[in-house]
Amino acid sequence: MTKEDASAFNKSLDKIKISSSDFDEAVLKFKELCDEYFAKYPRVIKAISEKAEFYSVHMKYPEELRKLFLQMPLYV
Repeated sequence: MTKEDASAFNKSLDKIKISSSDFDEAVLKFKELCDEYFAKYPRVIKAISEKAEFYSVHMKYPEELRKLFLQMPLYV
């Protein structure tokens, strides 16, 4: 994935984390974002789209805790 595409993907992912109201919505939006990049980067996108629930798990917690999760680095 090019640096520009990775940056755009990450910005969109940050927006999803902030704007989603619940876990299911976050997972759906994450998968839709992955679909946008699948044609260009099928291997990478397939690998991360399979982890949509993992990337959105913070949405299962109260908003106060979500803010803490968003401040922590994510290790995959």
